[in-house]
Amino acid sequence: IPARFLWLPKAGSVPASISSRCGRRLTFFTAGYSALPLERFLANLRAYDIDVLADVRPAPATPGASQYDRENIGPAVRAAGMRYRFLGNELGGAPDDPLLYDAEGHALYGRIATQPWFQLGIGRVLDDMRQGRRVALTCEEDDPRLCHRRLLVGRFLREQGIGVAHILPSGGLVAEAELLDEEAHTPRVHRTA
Repeated sequence: IPARFLWLPKAGSVPASISSRCGRRLTFFTAGYSALPLERFLANLRAYDIDVLADVRPAPATPGASQYDRENIGPAVRAAGMRYRFLGNELGGAPDDPLLYDAEGHALYGRIATQPWFQLGIGRVLDDMRQGRRVALTCEEDDPRLCHRRLLVGRFLREQGIGVAHILPSGGLVAEAELLDEEAHTPRVHRTA
């Protein structure tokens, strides 16, 4: 992500309203952990005053990184003063229903977003946000451009008028509007078969 898109918090200072940066009243966050040590990941969340970490992995385990397995990350998040919610069944982006995939096996996010279980998960996120809690969705993918946190859940919430900001492994923050701007100015590569 180009440096012009990054916002880094100053030590001990978090802006009064990240949502103003996103141009909307309510804002939710995403944060991928990839190869980050758990302590660094939790510090990134604390830097943005996250209250609730919603785990949206379809399977709450990470091979080779057991610190992120559900039974380990939940207690670590709670010990760091945040709430942990597993919402992978509702917002995981990899449902069991074959009708929610195209012929090549790609998830059809538009269809997924209409499912009652997806709406239930969205409702849980929105309930937390309406109660003034800062919510971050997490999974293993650290690049928000490639993750269902942004491409499925973030898109749905953005279409409802909710701001989206992505906490990067470096600790920086990028607003969804900035990624959309970046994509609008990036030439598309078209395959000719």
